[in-house]
Amino acid sequence: MNDRSSKAFTRDTEQILLFEYNGVIQGWIHYYWISEDNYLSTCSFNINIAMRQALKEFIEFAYERFRGYDLYFGFPAANKDAIEYLSGHGFECIEEDYNNVAFPETFDMTQKVQSMVRINKDNYEYFRPLHDQIDGDMYWNSDRIYNDIDNWVIFVNFKDNEPAGAVYYTDIKDGWFEIFGIDLKNGVNNPEQ
Repeated sequence: MNDRSSKAFTRDTEQILLFEYNGVIQGWIHYYWISEDNYLSTCSFNINIAMRQALKEFIEFAYERFRGYDLYFGFPAANKDAIEYLSGHGFECIEEDYNNVAFPETFDMTQKVQSMVRINKDNYEYFRPLHDQIDGDMYWNSDRIYNDIDNWVIFVNFKDNEPAGAVYYTDIKDGWFEIFGIDLKNGVNNPEQ
């Protein structure tokens, strides 16, 4: 068990369920909720076999335990069993993401970025238009991020005095950070920016 998973046993808004299939533990589901927003999602949904059965059981559990909540899943496109099951049971794909991993020890820190600005409530107007263009139906839209700004680290890069792109991550504490997204002006990657 990793450090992130062990947090589920110390937090009031997280739990881990074991998935048993034919008498054998075949995986676990680490989930969390934000009760004031009726938000329910998974941190991990690790299933060895019988993904469809695991989803069925978890959705039934969520319906009983978290009636009235919105349930969000995140699965890679390669997980065809999960995608097909969810789309066949009324779930809608609201965003497609890429998993990006940063390795800070490989960065060339001799090149300083002079056009990068840290965003806070006083200068949030630089970030909002970049994020508004992609936030759609996602939970962490511009308004929610603004209202929770103390738990976010947001940087905006400027080109010709205009916001050209943003990178933002959540400061989860305890040494854990999640890069939530990279937003580019008009969705166009320009390496010179």
